[in-house]
Amino acid sequence: MSLYLIGVDYNSASVEVSEEVFAQRESIGAYWQENEAGVLLTCNRLEIYLNSREETRVKIAGFYRRFPHFLKSGYYRSGQAGVFRHALRLASGLESQIKGEMQILGQIETWQKKLPYGLAMFWQEVVLEAGQVRSLSGLKHKEDNIAVILFRDLLSRHTNGNKLKVMVIGTGKIATLLAETKTDDLQLTFVSHKNKLRALELAKSAGGDAASLQDLPELLMGTDLLISATSSPHRILKKDELARVIARRKQPLEIYDLSMPRDIDPEARELPGVDLKDLDNFSALFKRHAQQIRKELDLAEYLVEEKVKAYEENIKSRQQEESLSLKAG
Repeated sequence: MSLYLIGVDYNSASVEVSEEVFAQRESIGAYWQENEAGVLLTCNRLEIYLNSREETRVKIAGFYRRFPHFLKSGYYRSGQAGVFRHALRLASGLESQIKGEMQILGQIETWQKKLPYGLAMFWQEVVLEAGQVRSLSGLKHKEDNIAVILFRDLLSRHTNGNKLKVMVIGTGKIATLLAETKTDDLQLTFVSHKNKLRALELAKSAGGDAASLQDLPELLMGTDLLISATSSPHRILKKDELARVIARRKQPLEIYDLSMPRDIDPEARELPGVDLKDLDNFSALFKRHAQQIRKELDLAEYLVEEKVKAYEENIKSRQQEESLSLKAG
């Protein structure tokens, strides 16, 4: 079995390009629907894994014509070993924006269950090997995630002793991490548009509150920090809407937009009294985290390369056996 990989992530593309790619995610999935393909979507990457067949190269060429961002701002891998290396690095947390984080492995484990048989078997091996890499390197025991890192930074800058009022828009994976990471220094309110029951569950687990999106303008009047983390294809909060809120507030408003596509109108940065940050703005925090676990990351890098060598040797061994078998026949 030979494989191809086409992808776009936070490293290869700007936030603006990533937004355009994510806005097309349904069309991208539909394009590959009839092929033995797997489309992996996380908060900052979109990757397509393909079994090599006669028509695959023609299909890939058509894909690049239809979705040129993947050609201009994406990456491409071919061959079993090349795709295996990338997949193993990904599952081991080495390709993540927050190095070593465990969430990507859980996402892959859920995603692989829906894959065609050949790709599912490939990813089953990747997940098994990644578990060993994480265990041997120590990354399996690291609990840092985006919620831990952001809350740690937030509390280091707000030291007046008052409880911070944090509003979270969304009820998905990031909102769940925020609820699980909540400390006594924070009061969380979970805002939902449709999934009100999940917002109530998150609020209960975090000892906070739940609210409806339609009440957002009034809720923002008493909020210290807004975190938006939805899967909405549209802007949740536009510049003019935020301007009306800011005009009534006595204090600046800090906003973390962790969504892709972004939930908050990027032009809202121009408003006095608004400190708007998206994932790109936290690169210094993420680099600092990587330096703190550099020893574990370096060992994981070494272990991945060792496993890639073993994988390549297994491929050669199978090819030799098949060749001998054909000659004997």
